[in-house]
Amino acid sequence: MIFCFLGDSIVNGLRDEECKGWAGRLCSELCAAGKNVTCYNLGVRREKSLEVSQRWQAESAARELSFEETRYVFSYGTGDMAVREGKQGASLEEVEANTRKILESCQKSKTLFVGPPPVANPEHTARNSELSDRLQALCDEYSVPFCNMFEHIEDLTAYVQNVVASDGIHPSGAGYEMIAQAVASWKPWQEFVQD
Repeated sequence: MIFCFLGDSIVNGLRDEECKGWAGRLCSELCAAGKNVTCYNLGVRREKSLEVSQRWQAESAARELSFEETRYVFSYGTGDMAVREGKQGASLEEVEANTRKILESCQKSKTLFVGPPPVANPEHTARNSELSDRLQALCDEYSVPFCNMFEHIEDLTAYVQNVVASDGIHPSGAGYEMIAQAVASWKPWQEFVQD
């Protein structure tokens, strides 16, 4: 199987001392369990939903093989909800439209969506939480499982403390491990990785 993880710098694993992020940790666990998988981390720093929607098909197609099934994991939103120089990256409606475009394009493929986690700034965290709720509803429309980080990270307080000690947006390795554990214990992921 081929797994393509598509999204932003939190997918990429920025600030992780081991340069693995949560996606790399999940893939390491699969390999340790004897799974024959090829994993591509296609997270790009500072990207928002629009950029992901514009590039995901070409980037994934370049990694597909005719004899292997390719499965997709999308995760973004923190950049969309960030406010820089007084302007938010994207509106909730824009993120929904970009996500709808993605979900409509990959209906024939096995796909998961992992929502944005909290950050240090409470207002930004509230926007991420609202976006998660809206993305979950949208994913439900397309029967795509959605992992809401606000519900699945076991200790949100510890996670936020980890982010605060980093750069306020990205966790360190310990925080990425919390995300990886949240996804690994999620039933749709466990089903997703089965042959």
